[in-house]
Amino acid sequence: MTMKLLRPLLLLLTLCLAAASPAPLRLRAGKDFALFFAVRDYQHWQRLPGTVSDANRLAAELQQQYGFEAKVYENKTRTEILAIIGEYKRRSYEADAQLLVFFGGHGYYDGQCTGYFVPRDGLPNDPDGTSYLSFADLQQRIASIPCKHILLMMDACYAGTADLATACPDLFRGYVKPVRPNQPDSRDLFIRQTLAEQSRIYYAAAGNKPTTDRSEFAAQFLDALQNHYDSKGILTMDDLKDQLQYAQPRPVFGEFIGNRDAEAFLFVRNLTPAPPPATTDRDGDGVPNATDACPDTYGTAANNGCPDKLPTSAADLDGDGIPNATDACPDQFGTAKARGCPDADDDGVPDQSDKCRYLAGETRWEGCPATDGDGLPDHQDECPDQKGSAADKGCPAPDRDGDGVPDRADRCPDAAGRANFQGCPDTDADGIPDPDDKCPREKGSALKDGCPDVSRPSNMVLVSGGTFTMGCKDGRDTDCYGDEKPAHSVTVRDFYIGRYEVTNAEYCQFLNEKGNQKEGGETWVDLSCCKIEQSGSRFTVKSGYENHPVVCVSWYGAVAYCAWLSQKTGQAYRLPTEAEWEYAARGGNKTRNYLYAGSNTLDEVAWYSSNSGSQTHAVGTKKANELDLFDFSGNVWEWCADDWHDNYQGAPTNGSAWIDSPNRGGYRVFRGGGWDSTPRNCRAAIRLFNGPTNRLSLVGFRLALQY
Repeated sequence: MTMKLLRPLLLLLTLCLAAASPAPLRLRAGKDFALFFAVRDYQHWQRLPGTVSDANRLAAELQQQYGFEAKVYENKTRTEILAIIGEYKRRSYEADAQLLVFFGGHGYYDGQCTGYFVPRDGLPNDPDGTSYLSFADLQQRIASIPCKHILLMMDACYAGTADLATACPDLFRGYVKPVRPNQPDSRDLFIRQTLAEQSRIYYAAAGNKPTTDRSEFAAQFLDALQNHYDSKGILTMDDLKDQLQYAQPRPVFGEFIGNRDAEAFLFVRNLTPAPPPATTDRDGDGVPNATDACPDTYGTAANNGCPDKLPTSAADLDGDGIPNATDACPDQFGTAKARGCPDADDDGVPDQSDKCRYLAGETRWEGCPATDGDGLPDHQDECPDQKGSAADKGCPAPDRDGDGVPDRADRCPDAAGRANFQGCPDTDADGIPDPDDKCPREKGSALKDGCPDVSRPSNMVLVSGGTFTMGCKDGRDTDCYGDEKPAHSVTVRDFYIGRYEVTNAEYCQFLNEKGNQKEGGETWVDLSCCKIEQSGSRFTVKSGYENHPVVCVSWYGAVAYCAWLSQKTGQAYRLPTEAEWEYAARGGNKTRNYLYAGSNTLDEVAWYSSNSGSQTHAVGTKKANELDLFDFSGNVWEWCADDWHDNYQGAPTNGSAWIDSPNRGGYRVFRGGGWDSTPRNCRAAIRLFNGPTNRLSLVGFRLALQY
């Protein structure tokens, strides 16, 4: 049995009602009008498939059941909408006539108290709103229509901004509902009393939020028209408001220009259907009454207009194609997905148990969707458009400082911080969150509770330990020498290293205290090839060279300077190991894998053969590397603590110095390139050697200090 078999039953019921009841009396002179603007196909915005169908369903209900003259205007431009409103302004209306104006489509909110309806030709990016229709402008234009009772309904994103209390809650207060007397017994008297005053009222979907194309606002309005009128067939503003509150987001209600009574609008339903028009085929089965053996029952020509006789086992009283035996709702037309029960949104959850009847959802959520994907269904979610948690009723967890760490897990809820610091900031970027840092505005160390080590000179830089690939590595370096291989992994501990190479002025202080001669008569520095001069027992630096790196100093002379400074300060100064030197040159744990120390462009970071003018230059005058260290490439080569080895086969992997024997009679390593080096010899991987007593005009040193 098909749905067609239901039609004669409905027709028979209609005829019986018509015969038993008189035709309805017209209760008032005024006519009701419904004007729908629905935009589905935009020129510049995303298509909204549901708007026109929603408008047509509502218009049909108002026209057929409530006697409205309803018109639906589809996909109109801004100019066309204003022209149509102008036509209604030029009409004349009876004193108790009513006008419903409904807008369905995209909305726009400028964030500054003004919301807009977007017509078909609205531009995609129009911050001034000149191609839109502001809700305030629509209210003013519609308020001037000479109909006494007007209800404006807006089903669009941000439509709630038509209410200034919603758009700008700090500046305006919303509508306050007046107190009205109870409904009198007389239907006629109630209608006349309710429509005595002029009304200008509106309902607007969405508040100041965007909505989805599948409109709950329109669905709830239709549900109110079909199911929530009273015993006298009247749907009041109170009843409508009660039903619309179930739409999510919750709509807003208010009045606009010219309102005197916000309840003075009614939907009066035709309680008694009009008799059907005369027809030669009353049951509509295609068999004329004159030859139809069952003229009031839908049938087939083969059976002379009578229905097919079906076996009892296949009976389908509601005509939905599901046999009674397996139909959970045998008296109601339904869907197979809902086991024969009505299912308006076709989600498989019958309407009688569907908490979101007009929005497709899931069985586990009583037919509701979880629009924002947070696992909480919309009817239980106070923020259905934003991901949240059950603990926060579906809303995002409070996060006052906006750092992405919820307040309940944030140690510093009023100061934006980082997740790995439990939401606290690290102002000095020393890796210690401010609440645990005794010196939050100065870089320090964990051993000093975040404060700097005040005993170390300011020109020493802390290098945080880590693991790196030492030596020449394919893909990172070019023009490798054999002694730079094999590339191997080395892990170094935290240590300090000099920001600059040791200068002439600094080394001169050592000479003035300790002299320039070790036991056996050998001198630390060759005064004939450097910029330090001796007059008697006094050593001075040639003017202008104070901040140039010291050169012509032997490896022993560099070690002697470290011992003197250690004794003087109480700190264990030394030469850096070769692994520490290369790790620092490459930028430590901040490395960007440059070819040179701090850049792939040598001129930025080094004094070398092409730009030095064949001499040293003051330290720190080129660009620093990632650790704020200077001159690791070029200027002067720098002694390291290690003995020389022809390659890295068997080298230590813990960052310590590679020393052959206590006697140490062999060569020592120096690194980095000097003022006469080619670019190839200024790479971070470059290494050379010489005897520990040799004093070269290209070689100096810098300090290291254990952390």
